[in-house]
Amino acid sequence: MPLIKRIVSLIFVMGLLKSLVYIAPLGINEVVDSIKDFGTFEYALNLGQTLMGLFSMGFAGTYAYFILKLGKVNLKPIFHFHFILLTSLLVLTALLIPGVLGNIYFGAIVLGVAFGDQILLSGVVKLSGKNKTSVFLDTGVYIIMTLIAVGAYFDLFNFSLKLWFSSVLLLLVLTSVFYHFKNLDNWQKINKEDVYEVYKYGGLIVIAGPLLVLITSNTRLYIEYFSTFENVGLYSFFFRLTSMVLIFYRVFGILLFRKIFVDDHIILDKYYSLIIAGLFIFNLFLFFGLPYLLMGRYEQFTETYESNRFLFLLCFFQVSFWINSSLFEPILQRENKMKFFIFLLLVFLFLMLVSLFLLDFSNLITLESIVWLNAFIIFLLFMGQHWILWNNKIIYKKSLIAHSIIGITFLSTLFYF
Repeated sequence: MPLIKRIVSLIFVMGLLKSLVYIAPLGINEVVDSIKDFGTFEYALNLGQTLMGLFSMGFAGTYAYFILKLGKVNLKPIFHFHFILLTSLLVLTALLIPGVLGNIYFGAIVLGVAFGDQILLSGVVKLSGKNKTSVFLDTGVYIIMTLIAVGAYFDLFNFSLKLWFSSVLLLLVLTSVFYHFKNLDNWQKINKEDVYEVYKYGGLIVIAGPLLVLITSNTRLYIEYFSTFENVGLYSFFFRLTSMVLIFYRVFGILLFRKIFVDDHIILDKYYSLIIAGLFIFNLFLFFGLPYLLMGRYEQFTETYESNRFLFLLCFFQVSFWINSSLFEPILQRENKMKFFIFLLLVFLFLMLVSLFLLDFSNLITLESIVWLNAFIIFLLFMGQHWILWNNKIIYKKSLIAHSIIGITFLSTLFYF
């Protein structure tokens, strides 16, 4: 019963806060002037999520490894100084270059640092068992986004990218002043060898992070390149609706955070297979249930659903495959197989890019073909992760079966649509 209460309580908190990750961007959609402006907003947001892997330096996993597994608590200041330095550089740039806060690329850098900062803060408190606090910290950027969307909706101010990026930068300043600076005790005792050790461990995660995002979460960038910002906005609208299942995935991720680094693989396989199957079933309910709930009640959904039913379905599969693949990234970190994972990511990224350009050359590129191809590559990426584990005598049989069944269902949709 205590475990059930913890899960229910955490789901409730996640429902309140993590829903902002999907609702807040839809709120921005309501206050911008056009779907093109929404596509520009989503483009900067997606680019920021890509840069997150670079600026975070893999510090969430690195912190868990050095502080939890090795007990080297004296290395804590390194993690906090990293974000103090990045925030200081961003503030200095904003002060020296007028108008830079309205630039989508500088704004994406600000978002990338903020997302990386959130990951570290959330990871630190999760290791202390403060799961609800970790959810709040992990949602900081979207809380700011929600406040801006609400203020613009009630005409308290007009939405602008400059306002959005400035607010996120202010959030970074506040976390540096009120949290990171307070955790620099004994930083004078840190030597170059300590810093090298920490950054060396996180280096492979840094390389893998952006590559993984380029495969799993960068569909908007590919749509913008091969299509238009309008299609970026259309895809983003349906993707936000279908990604509500990620709230539950995040709950399981928090509950399993410590177990991932210490539990037996047989036990984790049971957990993972249940998560994979359960969340996909939930996704099916959403696919068939949302049209009944939203048709005639949500104007944009009513106007676009009938002509985009296949896109709507593809987004559900894309989210499911992304969840399945994400479950096994920390397992590869735990087994120190990141070099093999990076090679795998490069292969699949190359395969996806070549396929996209071939489709474009053949005049077969469409919004749906981009999303389908991306979902299929993520499906194969999961298989590649298991290939790495198999070669090291680590078998997640139940998880593989569950993922394969979903994959067969995904491929069958081509014949129906």
